[in-house]
Amino acid sequence: MRRLPPEVHAKASMAADRLLRRSARSYSQAGEDLIARFALRELGIMRPYYLDIGAHHPTWLSNTYFFYRRGSNGVCVEADPKLNRKIQRRRRRDLCLNVAIGTEDGTATLHVMRTSTLSTISAASMSEYTELGRRERREVQVPMLTPATLLREHCVRKPNLVSLDIEGIDLEVLNAWDFDVARPELFIVETLTFTKQRQLARKRQEIAALMADRGYFVYGDTRVNTVFVDERAWAAT
Repeated sequence: MRRLPPEVHAKASMAADRLLRRSARSYSQAGEDLIARFALRELGIMRPYYLDIGAHHPTWLSNTYFFYRRGSNGVCVEADPKLNRKIQRRRRRDLCLNVAIGTEDGTATLHVMRTSTLSTISAASMSEYTELGRRERREVQVPMLTPATLLREHCVRKPNLVSLDIEGIDLEVLNAWDFDVARPELFIVETLTFTKQRQLARKRQEIAALMADRGYFVYGDTRVNTVFVDERAWAAT
């Protein structure tokens, strides 16, 4: 992680703010990348090393492509082989892994949905989606890694930013995350359930409760996703 001296950080922050106002473009679903960028800048992190779990697409709805375009790099994890190849072609500085993330190492069945953003290794989530009229396209067997294995074997250092969107098992993966070993400054996590009618969607308060218990506060929320920041890192700046 690159931290700048306070006086250099202040000058860089003002210069970055001017540039952002002129040319900022969000690639996230609802501007989460710009919220994260602002928070990371306040933490003195100008080029974050990121981990994008459930990357889905190299640019569209991406929480990390904004940073990639500005010189950052990291690890993109996508279980769908077809989508992973697309990410590899566009994000050549990133390490792109065609694996699922879960609570144990092994293999998993990926339910590839016709709506690709809903593909999941959770049979329960797949059943919910089909009840809502979404159809499964095919099933694919993919390797599965725990967060600990992913971090140990594929991340060259601790990520500053983790984007997590894995359709139905986000909470399980966060429960399995060892925050004593790897404590990212910032998480972007999907915290809204999927429904046919947006009025019926609910916030997953259990994710917010877990993150609060781990020492993270809500920096921003776009209804679909929540941006969590590490209280220790924030207090240290």
